[in-house]
Amino acid sequence: MADSSLGRLLGVFVSPVATFRALALRPTWIAAWLTLYIVGGGVVLLAFQKVDFAAGMREQMAEQHVQMPAGSEERAARIGKIFATVGVVLFFPILTFLIPAIYLLLNLLGGELDYKRSLAVSVHASLPRALSALLAVPVVLSRGEMSLKEVQGGGLLQSNLGFLAPADAGPALRVLLVNLDLFTLWTLILSIVGYHIVAKVSKRTAVAVVLSLWLVGLALQVGGAYFGSHMRGGR
Repeated sequence: MADSSLGRLLGVFVSPVATFRALALRPTWIAAWLTLYIVGGGVVLLAFQKVDFAAGMREQMAEQHVQMPAGSEERAARIGKIFATVGVVLFFPILTFLIPAIYLLLNLLGGELDYKRSLAVSVHASLPRALSALLAVPVVLSRGEMSLKEVQGGGLLQSNLGFLAPADAGPALRVLLVNLDLFTLWTLILSIVGYHIVAKVSKRTAVAVVLSLWLVGLALQVGGAYFGSHMRGGR
């Protein structure tokens, strides 16, 4: 199973240690990357077709105590949908190729890692996100319409703690709770296992690096949501 690119898509779920050992010897990434891109991006774009962007933006502006000029809602909604779509199409590829480069810092801690192997680990460790997207397909298809907050906040499967956010919760708290997600935790565990094996570093080093980078990313998201909200007069 771990000998073929397609077999590794399943292997990372049922036999991650053997799969990452195989990736260390022969790193492959295209099949896993395409799976993430097509499945993950496709489900989000499908959900966008059922979102009333105008209503979503009105709700967000109301939460931030910002009044939109009369007659500007439809235009803002069109622009918002364009930016959201471009973000799905372009942001994901940029991020998936940037993260493996950051993990090369493991070499400063005694690791033996090149970019291709880092990319192979990163995309295979992220495959639980593709599984999450697949599980969300029946939810999306069963709904006549969806809110922008549901799609942006990962509320389709309720696999994160976002549902615990009170109705008056600020954007920063929502971002924090949404990131405390079952599939994110699964990805972090696979990343630790993968980089421990492929970079040839200790488990303690792999844990420290993977969790530190995730916490930095989380802090940037929460901080951005907090300061963005306060600059616009929200909570």
